[in-house]
Amino acid sequence: MSGSGIELHDSLKERFGFDRGIVRSYRTTFGEVDPRAPMPDDVVKERLVELGDETTNSVGTGRTWVIDVERRTSKGALVSIERWSMFGYPSNSARAEREPSATSSEPTTEIAIDELLITEEFVRSSATANGVTVAVHHDSSAARAAGARDIFLDTATQIALFRTRAEALLGNDRRVSSVELRMRAPICAGDTISFVTDGSAAVTDPDGARLELRLRAVVGGVTVSTAVVAFGP
Repeated sequence: MSGSGIELHDSLKERFGFDRGIVRSYRTTFGEVDPRAPMPDDVVKERLVELGDETTNSVGTGRTWVIDVERRTSKGALVSIERWSMFGYPSNSARAEREPSATSSEPTTEIAIDELLITEEFVRSSATANGVTVAVHHDSSAARAAGARDIFLDTATQIALFRTRAEALLGNDRRVSSVELRMRAPICAGDTISFVTDGSAAVTDPDGARLELRLRAVVGGVTVSTAVVAFGP
């Protein structure tokens, strides 16, 4: 298995001479098989959906790419389709100034779900369980060299944290059909995450069969990740 768990992502980094890569956004759509069930013989296929031109942003100068990862059982049943939007770049590349984030003075009626202290052991063990061996999730020096305060959570772990909380809010009798994640900053060892939601489930299907719940992960009063968890067909 590759360091990131996605062979195509690692090969693109090598092709362009990039030593760093970040996840811009992630979406997983689930099939008819529960992805949490043991599947030692699952079949994984990766496909490059989009390869962008060279561009410069606040992280560095590099390229964006979008990769689909399809997982099926050995009998062909669909487990999930993951869409990864990535940005690869060399660590010594030029950066653009970060634009200030828009703020709003509108009052919010969000509901606090719970809090979770992220320990070094949790970061490392979660990454290992997900087959992610990238150094920034295991080695503090590597994480700091990449610009983070310490080792930080991998994408699959964040998806699991949001999914379990959404299921607890709406009930396990509803089937999660997809999870869309956007990460604004790394969640590092030593951080305490506050999970919040606006408490409403938006109906996105005419017959009301599909619901979407929006959640945020907040660290120190700053939103570090957002997720939209969809239930239904």
